[in-house]
Amino acid sequence: MNRSTIEEAGTVRGQKGEGRLGLIIWLAIFAAAIFAAARIIPAKTHVMDLHDYCDRELQNVVSSGRDFDQERFLQNVLAKAKEVNIPLEKNQLQLTVTSETVTLRMQHEVVVDLAVYKWVWPYDKTFVHRRF
Repeated sequence: MNRSTIEEAGTVRGQKGEGRLGLIIWLAIFAAAIFAAARIIPAKTHVMDLHDYCDRELQNVVSSGRDFDQERFLQNVLAKAKEVNIPLEKNQLQLTVTSETVTLRMQHEVVVDLAVYKWVWPYDKTFVHRRF
């Protein structure tokens, strides 16, 4: 079988440049995934920073065993949220103090702009610490 017979059968001619379109599509998908991760991961990290801050501060309040200024505590949480670029308002925080527990509930949304889509992450977290 000579080269012209193979070309007529289409095996050589059909393979020429066949993988270029697939490569371009996969590179575009890969680039989009990297772009999305570069936007989503920092947003999640900021929320976890705020989560850790609230948990640590509530633990400090509970372990101190004394009364605390609830208004100042909420202002500190809002300041931390602003520091890590989370749009949190005072009406999205609920602080409940009883003789046995201190509870903080945060309800808000984190919006991640993905250029062609705005991903909204609803966040509802409750921190409960028992008093000693």
